[in-house]
Formats: sequence, structure tokens, C-alpha cells
Amino acid sequence: MSSVPSRESVRRYYDSVTTRKLRDFVDGNARVERAWETIRSRAPLEPQRTLEIGCGVGQLSWQMRRHWPHSEVTALDISPRSIELARSLFGPERIEFVTGRLEEVDLAPTFDLITMVDVYEHIAQPDRAPLHAALGRLMSPTSRLVLTFPTPRFLRWLREHDPANIQPIDEAIEIQTIEALARDTRTSILLYAEQSVWHNGDYAHAVLGREPDLGHVPRKEPQSRRAMVARSLGDAGRVVASRILPWQRNDPRAQRLTLLRERLGYTYDDIAR
Repeated sequence: MSSVPSRESVRRYYDSVTTRKLRDFVDGNARVERAWETIRSRAPLEPQRTLEIGCGVGQLSWQMRRHWPHSEVTALDISPRSIELARSLFGPERIEFVTGRLEEVDLAPTFDLITMVDVYEHIAQPDRAPLHAALGRLMSPTSRLVLTFPTPRFLRWLREHDPANIQPIDEAIEIQTIEALARDTRTSILLYAEQSVWHNGDYAHAVLGREPDLGHVPRKEPQSRRAMVARSLGDAGRVVASRILPWQRNDPRAQRLTLLRERLGYTYDDIAR
């Protein structure tokens, strides 16, 4: 068995792929968009505090901040270069960006929503126990933890046919792995489903959560997106609504290129190399 790469070599790797992440932000990435669909549909109704682990350049945290404008969003990554770019690109969106490992940083007491999009498979097995302990401490009584990861057979396919896309740590995540995570975090598996992004069954999505006795918790009626925006009162609320809706109506790629140019000083040629 090969040795686990050093933390420094892993950080250097993720620092080196930030251009690709910026390109995905502009052009879109089907894997990330499919993950966002699951996050949006499986999150608590109106999460007050959200945490993205492995945020990269911050695209999903930006989407969560805009979708839930009243949520406090924290985004974490081990790559200093990624966090530097994320702060420049999305800092004006009132997102807190933090560099470090989850078990070694000081974060808010608990979060209602925690996401790990294509992150868990990059955690070495010896590092899982402290990660699980930190996750358990940070989850509120009604938290949701959303994970996405390649299926084991897709990871085998990558090793054989596309080894250049294997990362320094790339572990196979079986259903038994998710069951162990649920036990350690004192949660239940609310969803485990294979997805087909580029190949049949190439990714899996899992949602873990703590669900209190339904008889003891008042349930809220689901609200449409339009009703949630309309409920925002005052000038500040109208500003938030006006910032969200045009991004859904207009060309998102053009808008994202504008952000890239205005906040980073980059053109598309700078990230297309």
C-alpha cells in the first residue's frame, strides 16, 4: 500500500488547480450543478448557518448565499490560493472564507447545513475519525449533511482510463463507509442515490441528518421561491431580490465573466490555458 501524501503536497496540488476551478465557475460543470440540485432540494427549509467544506474558489457557497440570502455562509478549504481567490471573487457577498482543516479551525457552534461536494473521497482513512468527531460537534439537532462522491466503479474506471484525473488521495466510498460516518456523527442516512452525470452511475449523493420526533417540532408549510423573495421587506430585502432574480433570467455565463473581470481582473483567456 502506498503511503499517504503529506499535507503540504496535498495543499500544493489544490493550489495548482485553481485555474480549472475558475473555468468551471464560468463555463459550468455538470457534476457541480447536479450536486447543487441535491443541496437545494434536501437542505432545511431556511438554513440560518451553512458550511461548505472543500469550497475551492467558492462557487457553491456563492450559490447558497444567493439562494438563502438570510443565511450566514462559511466556506472552508485547505488551499490558501483557493481561499485567496474566493475572497476576491465572492467576499462582497458576505461569505466568511477560512483556510484550514475542519478539525483544526474554530468555527460557529453549529450549522444547519453542511456540504462536502466531491471532498470526502479525498480524506485519507487515518484522518476520518477526527473529521467525523468535528462534524458531529458542528451539526445542530436538525442539521443536514450533504455529500457527493464518485462511485467505486467509476473511480476504478478513472484509474484505468483517465489516471490524470486521479487526485493525490482518492478513496473508494462504499455504502458501508457512509454508514460508518452516520454512526460516528449520530445521524441517519436520509438519502443514498446513484447519479448519472457523464456515465451511468458515475456519482453518488448522500444526505445524513438528525431528525427529532415530528410530534414535538412544529412543521413549516413549504413555500415557493417567489413567496420567499416576496416576504423580504424594506429596501434591503428588495435589493437582495433584485440581485437574485436577474441571474436566473439572464445569461449566467456572461454575468460570471463580468465578476471574473471586475473582481479578479481576469479575462477568459487567463483561465482557458
